Amino acid sequence: MVLISVLLYIENMTMLATKQDDEQGEKQDDEQDEKQDEKQDEKQNEKQDETEDEKQDKKQDETEDEKQDETEDEKQYKKQDETEDKKQDEKQDEKQDEKQDEKQDEKQDETEDEKQNEAENEKQDEKEDEKAEEGKEEKELKEKEE
Repeated sequence: MVLISVLLYIENMTMLATKQDDEQGEKQDDEQDEKQDEKQDEKQNEKQDETEDEKQDKKQDETEDEKQDETEDEKQYKKQDETEDKKQDEKQDEKQDEKQDEKQDEKQDETEDEKQNEAENEKQDEKEDEKAEEGKEEKELKEKEE
């Protein structure tokens, strides 16, 4: 009986030790799994952060590119508008100059015509005066002869 008791005691102790070893092993496995999970989570978080940073950087670059493109477009449009305005102003100035030149030419032509008419009128008046003078002289001569 003692022998059975001793054997049962040894068997119980062996089972207890095995159970403790199993629990210790499981605990170590759990801790190792936990550490591995943490490392994996950290790596995942770092990757996600890097990806988000890259996305943010890309978005910011695109936004800056768009702004720069818009600014360049605005400059181009402004330059084009200024060029068109200058051309229009030049055309308008040209037309105005032409009109002014035409008016001046007309005035000059009128002035020349008036001078020519005055000169012709003076000649005509002189001729008429001469004729009148001749007519008077002839009349006087006729009267004297009579």
